[in-house]
Amino acid sequence: MILFYSWVKLSLMKPTYTLGKRKNTNYKLNNIKLNCEPSELILISSLSDLKREENLEKFNHLSSYDFSSKVGINGDCHLFNTLKLDKNKFSRDEKILGLKDYIYLFDNDQDGNMPNIHKVLKKSNKQEIGFFVNPGDISTSDFIDEAVQFKTSKMKFINIKDNDLVFCCIPENEDVTKKFSSNIDLFIKDRVKKKKLIKFKVPNGIYEIYETVFVPILFKSIAEFSESGQLLGHCIIKKDFNIKKRKRKK
Repeated sequence: MILFYSWVKLSLMKPTYTLGKRKNTNYKLNNIKLNCEPSELILISSLSDLKREENLEKFNHLSSYDFSSKVGINGDCHLFNTLKLDKNKFSRDEKILGLKDYIYLFDNDQDGNMPNIHKVLKKSNKQEIGFFVNPGDISTSDFIDEAVQFKTSKMKFINIKDNDLVFCCIPENEDVTKKFSSNIDLFIKDRVKKKKLIKFKVPNGIYEIYETVFVPILFKSIAEFSESGQLLGHCIIKKDFNIKKRKRKK
């Protein structure tokens, strides 16, 4: 059997490859077009949490090196609060008490490319399911049905309190505090003006961010070009959203 691979390249998105459009997929993907540059990283947060003044100092001199090379793999998702200002390093211990906010940052791939982000909608009723962050080179459309059903113990949580969920680009290796006069509002206005921050109105509550990895028995449609345990991305779904037959990785 000969497989024909095609490359998909969209504006403001990195190229991915696909085996072809799936005919029986239950979900529709809307691409989120953040105006991110190679020298930036993407985070997700509630808008009110992002606006905390102390965050601006934490954005200073960020580098993907502090993530993939120190505490994880390329394309990983990190709790931003684990940044220690005194050492400017991140740790893998995410069980920190007294957190004021829940901000997560997505690392770039091994080539420094930003992940692709999609809003996920159910085709039958156009209901919004959540979001999918894909740091890899396999088209999300080839495995989104399985990804929505997938469940893993590697799960993170984000609390949306103001009905505003945002994706925002943060520059690497910059003195952000000096550039924006220690004013987080100026920083956010700059991000919005340059289309580097996108806000979505969503229901308040706890959202799960769970790591999606390739499991051969589940992701059969992409088995030809995937390795067991390979990171496919991160699915973001409201905790009380009812998805039937959600499977849990043992």
